[in-house]
Amino acid sequence: MRKWLVCVAVLLMVCFVVETFAGGGEGDAKPRKERRNKERAKEAQARRPQRGPRAMGQVKSIDVDGGKVVVAMRKRGQKEPEEKTFVINAETEVRVGWEKKTLGDVKADANVMIRYKEAAEGENPVVTMIMVRIPSTFGTVKSIDAEAKKIVVSVRARRRGDDAQAQEKTYVITDETKVFIGREEKTLADVAAEKRVMVQFKKGEDGAEIATMIRVMERRQRQPRNRDKKKEADA
Repeated sequence: MRKWLVCVAVLLMVCFVVETFAGGGEGDAKPRKERRNKERAKEAQARRPQRGPRAMGQVKSIDVDGGKVVVAMRKRGQKEPEEKTFVINAETEVRVGWEKKTLGDVKADANVMIRYKEAAEGENPVVTMIMVRIPSTFGTVKSIDAEAKKIVVSVRARRRGDDAQAQEKTYVITDETKVFIGREEKTLADVAAEKRVMVQFKKGEDGAEIATMIRVMERRQRQPRNRDKKKEADA
């Protein structure tokens, strides 16, 4: 009798342990997956190069030989921008738009975004990357005249409402104006009316806006979903 009771007690304990672990496994499956995803995200973040903090402002002066650039940055709550000096060197990456350039291409009054490394107390931060921000606009081509060297683009008004009207802007085209369709370089003959474009431009000496790049925006083709593929297969 005593042996029988012991066997029953052992059997009940085994069933309880199995049920507990089985139930706990189902309940903990999601938390375990979330923990794994967080750990993988941390590992991926650790593998990425540390880009450092960034700042945006206007170049007040740049001394390539002296290895420094002064940038005026406006902070919230401040009426006047604050000027800050940064160190630049041969390792500083320079881009004008998205094109790789040199420090000699960075001019005073240029609007820039910089990434830098914090320095020790009393020293100036070191710039790792400086990007000159090129003015750009998006719109629809109304007309293009290769002989007159100009393109007219209809730009949607930022303000919404019935009284919001598109504004037509004229840009001067030069021999240095680059033309792209997507990422492929083309010619002005490939730009047609009613095409959506992005125009990067600069101010000329006479105040005219000169197009430095015209990029025709391609429409993305919708990728068929799995159910669409299944319908095609069934057909």
